[in-house]
Amino acid sequence: MCLFLFSLLVAHAAEPAWVTTFSFPRASGPPAEVTCPPPAAPAAAAPPVPRTERPEVEDTRTRGMVRVDTTPGAANAGLSSELRARALAPPDLAALPAVPVEGAADAVRRIREVLARSATGVVRVAMWGDSLTGADRLPGALRRALQARYGDAGRGFVHVAPPWPAWRPVDIERCSTGGWRAESERTASSRKDGFYGPAGVGVEADAAASTAWVQPPKGQSVSRFEVAYLLQPGGGRLMAQVDREPPLLVATDTDAVGPGLLRIDVPDGPHRLTLSVLGDGPVRIFGATLVRDTPGVTVDAMGVGGSTAADWAKWSEPLIAPYLARRPPDLVLLAYGTNDSVANQAHPDRYREELRAQLRTMRRLAPDAACVLVTPADRGQKVFGATFAVWSPLDWVIRIQEEEAPTFGCATWSMRRAMGGEGAAFGWRLAQPPLMGADLLHPTPAGYEELGRRLAAALMAAGG
Repeated sequence: MCLFLFSLLVAHAAEPAWVTTFSFPRASGPPAEVTCPPPAAPAAAAPPVPRTERPEVEDTRTRGMVRVDTTPGAANAGLSSELRARALAPPDLAALPAVPVEGAADAVRRIREVLARSATGVVRVAMWGDSLTGADRLPGALRRALQARYGDAGRGFVHVAPPWPAWRPVDIERCSTGGWRAESERTASSRKDGFYGPAGVGVEADAAASTAWVQPPKGQSVSRFEVAYLLQPGGGRLMAQVDREPPLLVATDTDAVGPGLLRIDVPDGPHRLTLSVLGDGPVRIFGATLVRDTPGVTVDAMGVGGSTAADWAKWSEPLIAPYLARRPPDLVLLAYGTNDSVANQAHPDRYREELRAQLRTMRRLAPDAACVLVTPADRGQKVFGATFAVWSPLDWVIRIQEEEAPTFGCATWSMRRAMGGEGAAFGWRLAQPPLMGADLLHPTPAGYEELGRRLAAALMAAGG
């Protein structure tokens, strides 16, 4: 017991006051069961209101853009030879050239210096972005490739419950039950209070039946769990349990809103963290981080579907700053622009100002991090029927990102060029298996994996 108390005192002395630390040096591993019970059947809903079918109309936003008829065998005689090669045939992935990280010499050199530190310590890669990051497949492939090269320092950040219905994380075993609800700028039912945490989205519950657990997949390890949560007036109590160890009770009720974090140290190995809400007030959790006390790389995937550069201005910076000061990212990847090209289609100058504001915020939060702007993937936009347009507003989004990146010490990496160039989304759809979804906007799982591997190769090439 004395040794246990001593370890607690040492950990507390090294942590901010808003961090609660526990240690379970004899934690023996997770329970055997890993299956998650199916969600409860939804209550009977009223019959849907009959829809009035409306004739399909042309998407007028695509006027003047190059169009591709995706009907099998369509002639598409108006396409240039270069575009025909990319859009009307599946890509030869082996023949696609590697796309390097580009930018000022200092920005690229900084990536090399950061990755070199993985030989003796933990390098944290923090990736923010839109749905291409939120899908987790792309960051997952990036994580596996970097850890194979530089060492496995843990899974990194993960939500403890679905922040949106289609959330399908990789490289984690998890389960959640009860009434968790998302809080973000992009959630219609959110309170829109800006208290979303470092990922821009959190989950909240106040019902006693709300439970969630996470653990590394078979064969992988963790030596520390960190749960980020909101301290707030009227906040409820959270119960946390590692494996079969005695549960911990964490109060989230305070006089003022602020950051909270529960740190639990365990022997390096397989472990499960279970979180339960007692039902005496709302508990908002921003996510859990699984790390190992061993040299290597972690990749925190913090994408939010539908997000834009402007969203960062709606997140509470005073709430996020303590988290990133305590665990600063070494390499920041920002993968935005697809949604910005729609929201600002006729306003490139407005987008430039929103991007600058986002990058200024990023630099206040991560002043010393290496930085890469991952420019948008190629995409098509439905015009009508089987006709799609090559979405040309991406041209100026990419150009503006490349122009602004050096001012903030960032390099760039082009997803569109990694796919083969403008119009490649159509060819990726023709691949077997398809690499692009039917919407010509979101890659398939195989497409995400391919892009993640290509991004990893570019970062490793920059790292030397």
